[in-house]
Amino acid sequence: MKPIVLLPPALAIAAAAIWLGTQHRSLSAVEDSNTTLRQRIQEARHAEASGESSKTAAANKGKNGKTTAKKIDWKDLASKQKAMQGGNNMPDMRAMIELQKTLMDLSAEDLATHLDEIAALDIPDDAKRGLEGMIIGLLAQKNPELVMERFGDRLNDERGGFSWQISQAFQQWASKDSTAATAWLDAQVASGKLDSKSLDGKSDARLRLEGGVIASLLESDPAAAAKRLAGIPENQRSQIFQGGMFFNTKPGSEKAVADLIRSSVPENQRNSTLANSASMLIHQGGYDKVGEYLTKIEASPAEREAIVAQSLQSKVQNSRDSAKMEAAVEEGRAWALKQSPEAADRITGKALGDIPDFKKGAELALKYQEQTGNDDVLIAFIESGRNRHPNEANDLVAKISDPQKREELNKRLTPQPVPTAE
Repeated sequence: MKPIVLLPPALAIAAAAIWLGTQHRSLSAVEDSNTTLRQRIQEARHAEASGESSKTAAANKGKNGKTTAKKIDWKDLASKQKAMQGGNNMPDMRAMIELQKTLMDLSAEDLATHLDEIAALDIPDDAKRGLEGMIIGLLAQKNPELVMERFGDRLNDERGGFSWQISQAFQQWASKDSTAATAWLDAQVASGKLDSKSLDGKSDARLRLEGGVIASLLESDPAAAAKRLAGIPENQRSQIFQGGMFFNTKPGSEKAVADLIRSSVPENQRNSTLANSASMLIHQGGYDKVGEYLTKIEASPAEREAIVAQSLQSKVQNSRDSAKMEAAVEEGRAWALKQSPEAADRITGKALGDIPDFKKGAELALKYQEQTGNDDVLIAFIESGRNRHPNEANDLVAKISDPQKREELNKRLTPQPVPTAE
């Protein structure tokens, strides 16, 4: 496998992710740290440009040019991670970049040695998981099979995203050697290690691994991928495409993934599965990326509406303050009018109904209703926001201009009496 080469800005972000990604922190806490983090990353970039950050790397090289093992104070790092969990302390980005570089230069065997050191530390288990998480991703690039050997029995450990990291390592193994990875998974299934412990009989860990195998097979043998998916209970198949294994679908395989969803997922879940599978694209390349996806999969009108709606909702929900939210709605609505014009009002109303500020959402829904002379945006807003704000939403029904639509909505919103046995 070719080594991964990270440019300085990406390396700085990767280093920061070591700290932020392994913490039990809320989304708001991470977002509140963004400004400071960007400043630290910018400082690190300047250090890269001036050559300061290469001094330590050079010092770690022996006469033969090979990287020599560097002692890392893991216990000290664990204490710093703990101090950061409150969200008030930011790491020294230069030091983090140097640590990341040091780890990236190590062989799989050296990384395994560091894992042994961490395992022997006299620190709490959650602190050990945080430190292990710093290494697993890098080790997966060099020897994903080793990750599964060491941590495969911890696939059900959901704390701190640990199970997710191991699943990602398995996906890389499946991409590198699908035969070996599939054999390992089948052995785990046969031994009962991935049996479900939940009442619904669903094993999230197994579904993530199955997703990794199916994604790898889809590139080389679509028929085998479809057969593998057919072995999953029908009511669980949609989760295969929502577990993260298909977020980074290789260019050119979008249509194959969509066709697999269309042929294997229950009909009433297909559009939502396609929409969820495409939802990450809005954060990877914006509306243009989603537009390209719609073209590549030859989306039907119903599929197009579901995907455009999910994309707009994802974008709007990530807008924290009122001004940014309104701008995001305007941008998304303009895009929806191009991609799914007949459904743009419904899509807009649904997105507005999901924002935290109900009053602001109602204001915008009424504005679009007045601009278009169409009640659809207001109706969709009321139906979407009613669960969280039932009284306020019901008050808006009177503002629907079309009497027939107003009556139909009232019927949908009014609880129906439960039939009694005679």
